[in-house]
Amino acid sequence: MEDLLAETIKYLYTKLKDKFVNIIKLNKETIKNATLDELMLFKMEYAIPYLEFIKANKKAFISIIKYPNLFQVDQTFMEMFNSIFKPIQTRFNIPSEEKLYIMKFYISGIHAIIVEWIKNDCKDDIKFIAHLIEKCIPAR
Repeated sequence: MEDLLAETIKYLYTKLKDKFVNIIKLNKETIKNATLDELMLFKMEYAIPYLEFIKANKKAFISIIKYPNLFQVDQTFMEMFNSIFKPIQTRFNIPSEEKLYIMKFYISGIHAIIVEWIKNDCKDDIKFIAHLIEKCIPAR
């Protein structure tokens, strides 16, 4: 059962990462050359497909919320942090000792809104949730 759960989260992570990377075309090279505006982690053009993905896979995300240890949520976050978030923070000149803390704070807030949305059966409109998250995130 644990192997099946681990495979499920790996599959969802890969699908989500592929969707994210394809939307914003991020890799180590593009991060080095992109403008700071292009590297903003929360934009409506990124948020809408992300929230659509969550809604389409709502049952899996309910399980992930209930059993974060089984789904290795912390490990998945660290993989995303090291491959995407940390290089972007470097471009924004965030001091090394602050990077993990800032990203945890940032992601925790987004996560809290999404968890509430999922608990409410994703009834609120995706654009409403995206705009709500956008309101809560400082511009830089």
